[in-house]
Amino acid sequence: FKSAVDRNRIKRLIREAYRLNKGEIFNNIEGSYAFLFLYIGKEIPGFEEIDKPVKAIFKNLITQANNEE
Repeated sequence: FKSAVDRNRIKRLIREAYRLNKGEIFNNIEGSYAFLFLYIGKEIPGFEEIDKPVKAIFKNLITQANNEE
């Protein structure tokens, strides 16, 4: 995205989705993790378009971590 306003909007949406869902990870998994979220798209997303994939990623991570134990 050429406009800094658009890039910052996307970063804020990703941070908010992470903030709202991070309790799900840290309450169910022990250990340290680092996350990197990349948005690859042509249009500016809405919050719903960011929140659903973040929830799905966290759910998959919890499932994998519990299966390894």
